[in-house]
Amino acid sequence: MDKKDRQGSFGSLFLDFLSLAAVILVPACGKTTSGYADLSTVVRSIRIAALPDKTVYAVGEAFDPRGLVVEGLYADGRTRPVPVENLSFEGFDSSAPAGAQVVSVRHGGYSARFTVEIRAGE
Repeated sequence: MDKKDRQGSFGSLFLDFLSLAAVILVPACGKTTSGYADLSTVVRSIRIAALPDKTVYAVGEAFDPRGLVVEGLYADGRTRPVPVENLSFEGFDSSAPAGAQVVSVRHGGYSARFTVEIRAGE
C-alpha cells in the first residue's frame, strides 16, 4: 500500500498519532536503550490495596504507614505495589482531636485517600 492509498484511513491516522505521541512522550517518560519509553515505569493511577495497621491516633502521635499497601497501575498494564519510601503523605495532623481526618497518598502525580481518627487521651 503506498502513501496515497493510506491517506484518509483511520489506521494510518492512528499510527501517525502514535508516532507523534512517542516523539512527545519518550523524553518525558525516560528511554530504554532502544529509544522507546519503558512503559513499566510510567504510572497511570494508584489505589490503596490495604489500609495502614494504625488508623486511630492519640493527639501528638506521629503517623505510621506500616501495613499500608498502595498499588500502582503502570502503562504496561501491570499492577504492582509501590514501595512506601516512594510515596508522599499529606493531611495528617495529630495536634488536635479529629473525628475523620483525610490523609492523601501521592505517587507519580496521582493520589489516593484514606481516613484516620485523632482522639484525645489515647
